[in-house]
Amino acid sequence: MPIRTFTTFLKFPYIPSFYGVELLRQSWKHFPDTEAKTAMKTEKKASTVVVTGDFTLDWNLARGKGPEGLSQVWEAPVCSQLRWQRGGSGLLADLIEEISRRIEGQQTYKVLQQAIPRRAGGVAKSSISPEDERFHHSFASWKSFDFVARGSKVADAYKWHQPVWRVSEFEGVNRCLNEETPDWARVADDDSKAELVVLDDANLGFRENPALWPASLNAPGRHPWVIVKMSSPVANGALWNFLCEKHAGRLIAVMTVNDLRRTTTTLVSHALSWERTAQDLSWELKYNKALENMRNCAHVVISFNAVGAFLLSRGADKEPVSSLLFDPEFVEGMWDKSYPGKMVGYSSCLTAGIAREVMLAPDQPNILNGISAGLWALRTLHLEGYGQRGASAEKVVLEFPVRAIVSALEAEEAASEIKGPYKESLVPSQLSSGYWTILTDRCKGDLSQLATDVVLHGPKEILKAVPLGRFGNLLTVDRQEIESLRSISSLVGEYVAQDRPKRPLSIAVFGPPGSGKSFGITELAKSLLPGEIEIKEFNLSQIRSYDELLSAFHQVRDIGLNRRIPLVFWDEFDGDFEGMNYGWLRYFLAPMQDGVFKQGDLVHPIGRAIFVFAGGTSWTLEGFGGNRDERQLRAAKVPDFLSRLKGYLNVLGPNPLMGKDDPYYVLRRAILLRSMLERGTRDLLINGKLQIDDGVLRALLLTSTFKHGARSMESILSMSQLEGKTVFDRSCLPTRAQLGLHVDGQNFLALVHQLEFDDETVEKMARVAHEVNFDLQKRFEKKKGPGSKDAGQVGLSMLPYDALEEDKKEQNRNQVRDIPGKLAFAGCSIVQTREGDHTFIFPPDLVEALASREHTRWMRMKASEGFRYGQPSKEEPKLSLCMLPWERGKLDDYGGIVDHLGPEVLSEDEKEKDRAAVRGIARILNETGYTVVDAPRDVSPETRG
Repeated sequence: MPIRTFTTFLKFPYIPSFYGVELLRQSWKHFPDTEAKTAMKTEKKASTVVVTGDFTLDWNLARGKGPEGLSQVWEAPVCSQLRWQRGGSGLLADLIEEISRRIEGQQTYKVLQQAIPRRAGGVAKSSISPEDERFHHSFASWKSFDFVARGSKVADAYKWHQPVWRVSEFEGVNRCLNEETPDWARVADDDSKAELVVLDDANLGFRENPALWPASLNAPGRHPWVIVKMSSPVANGALWNFLCEKHAGRLIAVMTVNDLRRTTTTLVSHALSWERTAQDLSWELKYNKALENMRNCAHVVISFNAVGAFLLSRGADKEPVSSLLFDPEFVEGMWDKSYPGKMVGYSSCLTAGIAREVMLAPDQPNILNGISAGLWALRTLHLEGYGQRGASAEKVVLEFPVRAIVSALEAEEAASEIKGPYKESLVPSQLSSGYWTILTDRCKGDLSQLATDVVLHGPKEILKAVPLGRFGNLLTVDRQEIESLRSISSLVGEYVAQDRPKRPLSIAVFGPPGSGKSFGITELAKSLLPGEIEIKEFNLSQIRSYDELLSAFHQVRDIGLNRRIPLVFWDEFDGDFEGMNYGWLRYFLAPMQDGVFKQGDLVHPIGRAIFVFAGGTSWTLEGFGGNRDERQLRAAKVPDFLSRLKGYLNVLGPNPLMGKDDPYYVLRRAILLRSMLERGTRDLLINGKLQIDDGVLRALLLTSTFKHGARSMESILSMSQLEGKTVFDRSCLPTRAQLGLHVDGQNFLALVHQLEFDDETVEKMARVAHEVNFDLQKRFEKKKGPGSKDAGQVGLSMLPYDALEEDKKEQNRNQVRDIPGKLAFAGCSIVQTREGDHTFIFPPDLVEALASREHTRWMRMKASEGFRYGQPSKEEPKLSLCMLPWERGKLDDYGGIVDHLGPEVLSEDEKEKDRAAVRGIARILNETGYTVVDAPRDVSPETRG
C-alpha cells in the first residue's frame, strides 16, 4: 500500500497535524510484511527525460511608473529594476525538474538539460549581462496592473485584490550571432536511452542544427515520446522533417493558434465561435498541404492561450480524432481583456502539463488531462503574475513561479478535462459538409425539459457545457447569432480604435417585430465601450420631411462634439417616403460614404458615429428588397445602400423561424424569460430557483406564437399580478381576453391546464393506441398499397403489444405523448372523466386541423429515420409514397424536411387514415380515464395564423 494512502490521517479534523505524522510513522512500523509493504521496499525504476532546444536569457524590467507617468525631467524617486531568468528551454527544464521531484510511485525521473547558467541562491553570476554574446536575449517591460480590468463583468468579484506584476510590453529578442556551436547548448551527460524528449523550438537556430539534437533521437531502435513546442513558422524546418520521418508515432506537437495562423497558407477564423474555429482547424489539418505531416503525429495540440485548445490525435485505427477543450463563457482573446497585461510562459505551462501526463503513464498518457492541467496552470500564471502581489518596483522579484505552476498542474481542478472552466467536445470528422454546433451535440431530443431548467435555475447553471455568447445583458446560445454579434463586435472595436474615422460605421439589423433588434446592438456596444456611448433613436416612419432628417443629423453631430460616441438607430429605414419604396435610402448614401450631410450650401461633418439601420418591413437581410425586380431596386438605391454597410445581424427572437426547422426557439424563449423575471420579480427567486407553477411555465415556453415577440412576453409578465408574490401561480395570470392581445389565449390556457402523463399512464395509453392502430389497419387493409404508411409495419399493428420490439412500442408511446400538444394546439384540455361523462366527439373542423398535424408529426419521425419520398424496394427500403404534404400551399409547415417530400399532395384515402387516428384519440383517453373538454369550433389553419 503506498504511503500516500495514509496521508488521509493528516486531514482528520480532530487529530492535530503533528499527532497525525506520528500515527503515520507508528502505523508503518507495525504494519505486517504484506505484498504492499514489500512493494514499497522495491527499488523505484529510474527513467530519463531530456529537455533541450532554443535557450534565451529573459531580461525583465520592473518599472516604477509607466511612460505615461513620467515627467519631462529626471526624477530620483522613480525606481526601476532589471533581473534575468532562464527562458525558452531553460524555463521548460525548470518546470519538468520540479515535476520530476514531485512524482510519486514506482517511477523516478532524471532530467538532463543543457549546461546553461542558473541563478545560485537567487543571485546572478557577475558574468551574465545583456551584452553577453553567447546567448539570445529577450526583453520585456513589466508594471503593476489592477488584478482585474475595471468595468469588466468579473470586476466586482475581485475588486479588493492587490495589483499584479504582468508584462506591459514585449521589447523583442536580440539573437546570438555567434556561428559556432557553444558547448553549453548541448545536452550535458546526454543519454541515448531517454524515455521522454522535450524540445523547445523557438526558431532561433536549434531546428536547423542537428549537432544540438539529443542522442536518443538518433539511437537505433529507440522510440521515445517526443514533445516539441513550436513557434512560427510551425511544421517547418529540418528538425520537424526529421521528427515526422523517424518519430511520428510518438510525436506530440504543441503550438499556439496564432503561430499556426502565421504559417502563410493557413486560414483559421478569430473569435467568432468555437464551432467555426474547430471547423477551420479540422479543414486545415485535413487538406492543407503545408500541414500534411501533422496528420501522422500521435497528437497535435493547438492552444488558444487561457480559454481552450484543439487536439488532433491519431486513433487506434490510425484515423484522426479531434477534440475541443473550450471555456463556454469566452472565446479567443476575450478572457485576457478582463485581466490586463501580458505574460511570459503560456506555452511552457501547457507543454509541462502534457509532459507530466507522459511521465505519469508513459504507456498510455491521458493527453486531454495534460492539456486541461496545462490550461489551468496557464490561467493561474496570468492571474498571479510574477513576484509578490502589491510589491513595489524596488522590492519585487520578477521570476517565473515554478513551484506555484507545478502545484497548479497537480491541482484537483486540473485533474480532468471536464473540471474547471474547460469542457471537452468531440469534433465530427466531416465538418466541412455541414453546420455543426456543440449545442446540437449536447442537447439532442426534446428541448422542453432543458428550457424548463434554464428558467428555473438560470442559463449559467444549466448551460455549462455549451458555448455562450454574452454581450452585456444579452445572452444567446445560437451559433449563428453568436458569430454575427462577435463579427459586429470586432467591427465596432476596430472602428472606435481609429483616431479620426472618416465616416460612420454602418450596420443593418433585421428581425420580426419585438425580436429585440435594438436591445442586442445596444448591449453589445455598451459592453465594449462602457460609459462612452450615447444612444439616439429615430423612427423614420414618423419623420415627415428631409428637413426633419437634417435636424436628426445635427443631434447626432452634437453628441460627437460632446466627446461621446453616438449609437444611432434609424428604425424602419426600409419604409416608404415621398411615395417611393425604400424612399429614405437615397438620403443616407452621402453620410454613410463620406461622413457628411449637406444643408443648403453648407456641408457638415458627422464625425465618429455608429449607424444602426433597423428593418421594419424586412425580417432578414435576404428578404430586404426581395419583393422588387432589379430595375426597381436600382431606382431605390438598394444596391448602393447595401454596398455601404459594413455588417448586418438577423435577430432571431422568441418565436420559431418561419419556413425553417427551428427546435431551439424554446431555449431562446427560456433565456429571455429568465432574464425578464430576474430583472422585474426578484421575490420569485429563492436561492436562485424561480418559484413558478408548472403549467404557467409550460405555456410561456410552448405557446405557439408571441404576437409581438419579446414585447408580448414582457407585457404578459407586467399584466400578471406578481406584486408581493413569492410564487407565480395560475391565479396571477390575466384573463383569456387580455392574453389574446399577445398570444392565442385559448391555446395558452390549454397549455396551462394541460395534463402531464407519467410513465405508467403513457404505457397504458400506448397499449390502447396499439389497439386503435390495429382496428384502423383492418379497416383500411383493402386499400393498402406498397407506399402506404403501414407498408412494412405489419409488426406494429398485427402483433400483440407485448410481442412488439421496443422501438415499435416507442412509436406508440410517442403518439400518446403528442396528444396533449395536439389538443393544446386546438385550445382543448384533457381532464379526468367523471361518472356520467360521455366520450368526446371531435367536430369535423377540429379533426381536419389535428389530422394535418398528425401527418406532419409522422413525416418528421420518418424523415429523422432517413425516409424520403419514393417507391420502396429491397434496394431502397427507406422510401414511402406517403411522404407528401397535406397541402401544397403550406410548405412552410414542413421546414427542415421539405427535401424529403414528393411533388404531389397526400391522397384523400391516406388523409382519411390520419382523420381516423385523430378520432381514435377520444377512445385512447376514454379507456384510460380521461376525456377532452373546451374544444373551440374554429380551428382552421387560417384562423391560427
